[in-house]
Amino acid sequence: MKNKDYISRNEFEKLLQKFSKEDSNEQLTDFDRDALEGWQDSNVPFSKMKQLDRKMNFSRTNFTPYIIGLSVAVIITLAFILIPRTTNQVVTEKPMMVKLENTDINIPEEIDTLIAIPQKDQITVHEIKTSQNEIKNLPVEDKKEENMEIPFPELVLEPLPPLIEQKPVTVSKQKIAKEIYLQDLKAIDYSQYRSKPTVQIEQIILTGIPADQKDKDDIVPEEPQMKLVNIPYMDYLEKSLNYTNRGKWKQALSRFNEIIKNYPDDVNARFYAGWCYYNLGQYSDACINFSACLQLEFSNFNDEAEWYLAESRLANGDKSSAKELFVKIKNQKGFYSRQAEKVLKTWK
Repeated sequence: MKNKDYISRNEFEKLLQKFSKEDSNEQLTDFDRDALEGWQDSNVPFSKMKQLDRKMNFSRTNFTPYIIGLSVAVIITLAFILIPRTTNQVVTEKPMMVKLENTDINIPEEIDTLIAIPQKDQITVHEIKTSQNEIKNLPVEDKKEENMEIPFPELVLEPLPPLIEQKPVTVSKQKIAKEIYLQDLKAIDYSQYRSKPTVQIEQIILTGIPADQKDKDDIVPEEPQMKLVNIPYMDYLEKSLNYTNRGKWKQALSRFNEIIKNYPDDVNARFYAGWCYYNLGQYSDACINFSACLQLEFSNFNDEAEWYLAESRLANGDKSSAKELFVKIKNQKGFYSRQAEKVLKTWK
């Protein structure tokens, strides 16, 4: 027998016939002899042995084709679910919409016609940032505490602009407000002192033709629309300061004047508008705005405003009042004291 681990019924019956003979044991192997002796001792009939054969043969069934078929079916199902199905639907592009603040593209004529002074004579971004950073990092004993009341400067100042006079300043003393830095420039955090401050301006909405329709002759572009919107104050201020950082004095000034229309007593807008006016050669307007900073509620810009007010007066040809202010700055022993002393020495 070729396979000793499995004995067919025919071979088993032949072995049984051999086993009935006296000398049969001599013709069998040890495996055959043990198997036959074991079956003889068990007294199991042939019918039971046939049932056992059927059970043993079932275990030899090959399930590989079934397993492969089931796996293929699962893979096809998953692919159908997970892989996006393409359609022949044509997606129509939506019209492009751009929203711009009116001050970004329409600069008032009285500002647009101004000409910036030579760069060597300008108050530079680096100069402003450096001085503000050094003032911020003064020793603690030299700093004024927040909310500390400070007497108004004893100066002969330019009259307050009409917009401020319509809203009289009721405070008798100034105080230090909370500060924040936007575009690396100092600003009073008016969100601490106003309820949800916004700047109301005109917004222009431009609608463009989608790329998939631009060649169609019957498509007519929509006219620009304009509406009044309220932009959060700090967002509007930060974008305005971004213009100053890039030396775009006209655009920046247009925006600071919009803030002033909404908040005439806004120290941030007054100081930075004064800076823009100076670099555009409008020294009288620069004096008005720097002077206003020294007469409003918060004193955070007093050091810079006094210094640049003196510079503006000097540039405007008012040497006498400029000298008076430089002397005061020198005697205050503040941040600009040494610079004021140097200027005064050149006049002796």
